[in-house]
Amino acid sequence: MNRRRFLVWSLQSVAGSMSLVLLSSCSEMEGRGANLTPPPSEKAEGNCLFRGTWVYVQPLHTPNHVVNVTAYDIDQAVEQTYVLEDNDSGHTHTVVLTPEDFRLLQDNQSVMKMSSVTNGHAHTVRIDCV
Repeated sequence: MNRRRFLVWSLQSVAGSMSLVLLSSCSEMEGRGANLTPPPSEKAEGNCLFRGTWVYVQPLHTPNHVVNVTAYDIDQAVEQTYVLEDNDSGHTHTVVLTPEDFRLLQDNQSVMKMSSVTNGHAHTVRIDCV
């Protein structure tokens, strides 16, 4: 494992651990979307163009937002605005991915973005390859 992969793995492990701590205090949220449970650590070496993405939306609230970034979108690499669906929360957010963001995902690197502000708050959106 080279230094870069070790650093990426370490950061993802820490971020995943933080997500687990948040999820343990929000057990009623389980099963409300693919982005609520961090992927196993072996997914750190994912392939976005082959298997798509895993999207974390932080901070969590009940119900949490979900967004789907597909392998097709990544392959096209055209700026796109995604809606973080309301999931009965009563509001939505948007997040914009640029061609550069998609190029990072094509190289199987994670992308972190901030959502729009709605109802006085925003979310950090982290997109990982699965």
